[in-house]
Amino acid sequence: GIYITGSFGQVTIIRATLTSNNVDNGGSGLCVDQWGRAVLDSSNVFENNSNNSGGGIRVDHSSLVMTHTRVIDNHADFEGGGLYIVHESTSDIRFCEISGNYAERNGGGISCYDHSNPVIKNTIFDGNESRRGGGISCFYGASPIVQNCTIVNNLTGGGFSLRYDCLPILVNTIIRDNEDRQILFEGLERNETPSELVCTFSNIEGGVDEIHTGTAGDLIWETGNVDCDPLFADVDNNDFHLTENSE
Repeated sequence: GIYITGSFGQVTIIRATLTSNNVDNGGSGLCVDQWGRAVLDSSNVFENNSNNSGGGIRVDHSSLVMTHTRVIDNHADFEGGGLYIVHESTSDIRFCEISGNYAERNGGGISCYDHSNPVIKNTIFDGNESRRGGGISCFYGASPIVQNCTIVNNLTGGGFSLRYDCLPILVNTIIRDNEDRQILFEGLERNETPSELVCTFSNIEGGVDEIHTGTAGDLIWETGNVDCDPLFADVDNNDFHLTENSE
């Protein structure tokens, strides 16, 4: 794969294929480490394997801008099958597909950890799998903004999970047809701070009644949320565009 650290300055990667890499640490396809800055555009990251976290991509104390890129069928033995965004990293992810990735513990599609706050827009999460957060997992102060995204058909671990002082925001996002729960507030261990999730103008299967926070945090259920069939164009062929009659 490709390894970038802060000493390189910003590195731009366009129309690349990063595949079939295997590493003992994280970021088998792409690792952006130690205040590195990277732009990944119009690329494919698929079938990479990490014995640690970040099967496809790892962003550690760094910054990644990723657009029009497919992250598919990557594997991590711990966290972040597709992407692992960790240690106060920032990322801007737009118009991407994150599908079929697997992580043993957290975040089949993306794992956000330790006060990392990515902005994720217009991105599809489909068919990812993990013990917790099949689509997206947030842990230990991670607070992503997820806007105009589709989180569907993710396997064990559900669509979206959060635990320990996280403050994510969901805006105009569809979360449906995921195994287990659509949104999971994970139980806290001793001395862990509860999380808070803001949800607005989103389509969540089961609505507010299916989101159980317990003592793990608070749900801020703002205006415009619905629970209805989004009327995707052709789910069988992974076409998640909305038809004209969709709400």
